Amino acid sequence: MSASDTPSSSIFDFLQEPLAPAAPASQPGKLVSMRAQYVVDLSFSFHQPFFDRRQQMATRMGVHVDASSHAADMHEVRLSLKLEGHVGDTQIFEAELVYGGLTWSEGSFTDDQLGIALHVDAANLLYPMARQVLLDQMNCCGCAVALPTPDFTVLYDRHLASKASSH
Repeated sequence: MSASDTPSSSIFDFLQEPLAPAAPASQPGKLVSMRAQYVVDLSFSFHQPFFDRRQQMATRMGVHVDASSHAADMHEVRLSLKLEGHVGDTQIFEAELVYGGLTWSEGSFTDDQLGIALHVDAANLLYPMARQVLLDQMNCCGCAVALPTPDFTVLYDRHLASKASSH
């Protein structure tokens, strides 16, 4: 029997060790897992469906992340995206998407750690799917746009700074 005939061999046998070391199971506050993702709300409106498509369309995207706890270890993160398209001073379309995710945390987190895990890490997990929902909507309407990836760390730091300045 050759090595390729053994039931345990696979195309991945060349990997001698894991790519990333496993975290110790007893390490508190280090595991946040996304259990579900879903569209909460999606709206789209054309303000000017007939426009000169040869003109350059400028897009502007607003981003907001909100997180709430439903239990000690269950949290909901909602990523809100608002996309506007303009040609000159004329608004062509507006799309709003609220995309949600349920996360579970294991271990004990400080408030700062949990805030970063939900507003940064979970938002980074939700954004690619939310972006695809918006891009699919735009492509179906004939408006090819490119959406940048926000830096959720910067957005969260701004949020904390605005909370601190208001107190």
